[in-house]
Amino acid sequence: MIPAFDMFVLPSLSEETSMTLLEAMSCGVPVIASEVGGNPSIIQEGKNGYLFRFEKPEVLRDRAAELLNSETLRRRIGEEGRRTVSEKFSFDYMLEEYMVLYRSV
Repeated sequence: MIPAFDMFVLPSLSEETSMTLLEAMSCGVPVIASEVGGNPSIIQEGKNGYLFRFEKPEVLRDRAAELLNSETLRRRIGEEGRRTVSEKFSFDYMLEEYMVLYRSV
């Protein structure tokens, strides 16, 4: 179902590493998420998604309008999101990071 979305908006008040955010990104759906918790460590503003603060809802509005009005932008942001997830949140990446950690102890 997620791949059919034009965009995915995650307006969380608090968040750690959001699995739903990663799922949407892995499907190539462009994301807009609140700038809380782990979201800023996942999203590179304007590259693989967008962030907004609740104090500035106009940013959410404007980013959503930009995405809705540009299929090219949706595709580019979505592809970068998919790449981010496959490179930094895959099982192989996690395994390698654990190995680095274990070797350092």
